[in-house]
Amino acid sequence: MENSKINQVVDIRQSPQWGEYLKYLGWKKHSLGDCKNIYSRRAGPISVAKMQRPANLNVNDLKEIDRLAQKNDFAFVKLEPSLEQNVDVLTQAHYKISQSPLCPPSTIFIDLQTDAATLEANLSHSCRYSINRAKRESAHVAFFQKPGLDLLSQVYPIMKNTALKQKFPVSSLDDLKTKIDLWGPDCHLAVVKSADGVICGTKMFLGFNGNVWFMHGGTSEEGRKTKFGYLLLWESLLYLKSHNYKFLDLEGKDDKRFPSFTKTWGGFSHFKERFGGIEVLYPRPTIKYYSPVLKFLARLYSSAIPL
Repeated sequence: MENSKINQVVDIRQSPQWGEYLKYLGWKKHSLGDCKNIYSRRAGPISVAKMQRPANLNVNDLKEIDRLAQKNDFAFVKLEPSLEQNVDVLTQAHYKISQSPLCPPSTIFIDLQTDAATLEANLSHSCRYSINRAKRESAHVAFFQKPGLDLLSQVYPIMKNTALKQKFPVSSLDDLKTKIDLWGPDCHLAVVKSADGVICGTKMFLGFNGNVWFMHGGTSEEGRKTKFGYLLLWESLLYLKSHNYKFLDLEGKDDKRFPSFTKTWGGFSHFKERFGGIEVLYPRPTIKYYSPVLKFLARLYSSAIPL
């Protein structure tokens, strides 16, 4: 029952705000219809395209993608299917499995429609202990809807240093500000502070279509010595629930199918798992080549791999 509800969640990457965000990054939008957006841009001498978590694509949609590819001279289209996608249709349209995801290939959803007591019951024993310890140490969490630049500038160094430490792509301050401007009241920033008011951790959430996604976060060096991160996420669940969001996507966990892509994700995956939730594996990303050169190289590469 829960999984069938999750299958109906429209991914944030198909939102109007995401389209404007990618435009800011230099991508051009092409639409096949509601929640079936494809984005392209130049990459040196070629044009590339990506389609992330679109609504279920049918045969006619895939033919339209072919027409777009030919019209715009796409070298390839990278497609990351949604949970509802019929993958057999993709195979029949000559999409091949890709081993390099662009967005998290697996994740954990928290059902915020359950009551607070059930959410708490779903926490692991160690998670509840960590939350209570943070409370005993007088940690406290504050929330800001559509946060201002002053606050963003305070938490940005924590986000940046955490990304560098975990070897994640580092978002610029302007990138984060653009998201705040685009999502407006659906952008929520949470910060956890020590007893003396020092910010030790932060999380940014973006909402769309009644659901919400964890997008950015960070923990200071001092924060890593505490259990404050547990209180930060726990109170975030209650806060987002109070804003009537249905599901929270924690945006990623380690995935044995993609050991290289998720090899550094073990620590925060274990952290997320302690909050219960529903683990989800997305269909493998796929790719379709239109460039004759890339088609040849792809066949050559695949033939060189022993079965």
